[in-house]
Amino acid sequence: MEEFVVVVKGNFERNAIDVRYTPGVHIRWEPSVEKFIGDAWEEYVRSARKAGIEVYNGNVLRLDNVRSESGRLSLELSDIDFRSCIGSETTRFTAAFPHEPQGNPLTVCVALVTTDRKIVLEERSRIDARRRKYHVIAGFMERKFDTSDNRPDPFDALRREVREELGLILDNALCATGLVRAVYGSELCFCSRLPISFDDLLHIKAKSETDREIDALRAVEDSPSAVASFLSSHTSDFVPSGRACLLLYGRQAYGEDWYEVIMNSR
Repeated sequence: MEEFVVVVKGNFERNAIDVRYTPGVHIRWEPSVEKFIGDAWEEYVRSARKAGIEVYNGNVLRLDNVRSESGRLSLELSDIDFRSCIGSETTRFTAAFPHEPQGNPLTVCVALVTTDRKIVLEERSRIDARRRKYHVIAGFMERKFDTSDNRPDPFDALRREVREELGLILDNALCATGLVRAVYGSELCFCSRLPISFDDLLHIKAKSETDREIDALRAVEDSPSAVASFLSSHTSDFVPSGRACLLLYGRQAYGEDWYEVIMNSR
């Protein structure tokens, strides 16, 4: 598959997204598949440790099905663990087991736009084969933190990620711009306009206890030409779902024609 495929695009506020969750349901793979996944996980852990990255086998959420109709988005979720996602979300897995289901974890990401028209990016140096230098703010939906009364909430998951990575309490409006199927799972993309400048955000992050994955915050100017230029010059070091997030934000901010031109130039 391509590095990402846009499955749904639109403009979905919180009351337009329905989430159905079936707890306790897991994929049951054959022993040979489980062994493949176990070997891939061990290889990933070794690679991550060599890069100085801490990993753990967290309990995340699998996207089983998605539907979009009449301005509403419906997501059907079940349980999966991070280990299974690492082992099954590769071209090696699909080549070896073309008829077996993949982990397809659901993650969330956001194009944050500051008052001085900067789109926030994160830069990382500790990367392994699955990571790249640049991304927007993003993370997995985790059952432990993002599920209340057996209902996972992608909006709460994204606010948690923003708080953990930036030290910022995100109280302003969030809008989902679409869902993409990327190389390593599915990602629900959002956008939000912050009531602060980029320098203010840097100051907040510097004063806060945040996770240590991000080396620095970067920014791209919120303009059609600047975003198009950044996307064209960072095809190999920008996480695919992050590129998709900027594209879907651009569709909303700059129009359908801009979006189609950039998509067709990939």
